[in-house]
Amino acid sequence: MRGGIRLGFALLLLVLVALGGVWTLLERWRTTPLPVTETVSVQIPRGTGVIGAAERLAQTLGGETLLWRWLVWRERPERVIAGYYQFPPSVSPQEALAMVVRGEVIRDRLTIVEGWTFRQMQAAIDAHPYLTHTLQGADEQTILSAIGAQVPYAEGWFFPDTYLFDRMTPDQTIYRQAHERMRRVLAEVWAGRDPDLPLESPEALLILASIVEKETAHPEDRGKVASVFLNRLRKGMPLQSDPTVIYGLGERYDGSLSKRDLRHDTAHNTYTRQGLPPSPIALPSLASLQAVAHPEKTDYLYFVASGTDATSIFSRTLTEHNRAVRAYRQAMRNAESTQ
Repeated sequence: MRGGIRLGFALLLLVLVALGGVWTLLERWRTTPLPVTETVSVQIPRGTGVIGAAERLAQTLGGETLLWRWLVWRERPERVIAGYYQFPPSVSPQEALAMVVRGEVIRDRLTIVEGWTFRQMQAAIDAHPYLTHTLQGADEQTILSAIGAQVPYAEGWFFPDTYLFDRMTPDQTIYRQAHERMRRVLAEVWAGRDPDLPLESPEALLILASIVEKETAHPEDRGKVASVFLNRLRKGMPLQSDPTVIYGLGERYDGSLSKRDLRHDTAHNTYTRQGLPPSPIALPSLASLQAVAHPEKTDYLYFVASGTDATSIFSRTLTEHNRAVRAYRQAMRNAESTQ
């Protein structure tokens, strides 16, 4: 009997020692760098559970699936975050699992530039390699419907900024974020506007801000440029903005604006038509929106580029303006002769 007890105890001891050895090996594997010599990208699809994520890590980073399942049992995470991940060389199993539990997904970015047209913005979104393209090449109304936008046109209704997103985010998410941001910003700017503006709606402010955006080469001139156009609206004068003519010409514009172009009537030609054009001509920045909402108090009615730098020369009378135009043309001739 005693011999049997001693044998049973010895066997139990051997089992415990063996289990202890196995546990030590498992713990060592958990914290030992995996044989990964370069950065590895892994996608955890939406709806993937903890075990599914562990199996995907086993497939891409190496190691037996049973080992990764043990790691899940040991760490007991409740969930993982879907997305794209980049694991550095020599990452350990414990570190890799922790990354997908914390959601350290790859973040990409897209910059929508101030002054771009909607078509330029759409081209940048369509060309981005890490967006999921559900609206690639779609027309404006399809895009507006997809994001639930209650506006009659797309131009101007997207806020220029840099947007961060998880890799393979649907492109409509970027459209929606940029549109909702513009709606919020425009509402705030309109609510805080100067009370004497000759503008009847937030949309009118958006349209004029887009013109100021395209007309201003020097940031400090925005307030004066806005004042010129607002003063013209008050007097019933045509805005006579070259960028509106260019926008109306569309693909017919060849890079040089002629007198014939200025006389060519389109819905956006502010030489041939009074008041604001029917839509924005670009995506205005916050600075341009604020310049229209709070213009400098001037009696300027004209401006032209100085010809020496990015600033403009502002005038109260046509005589002053014509003098400034002649100075600009002379500066351009001098610049050409020195080239």
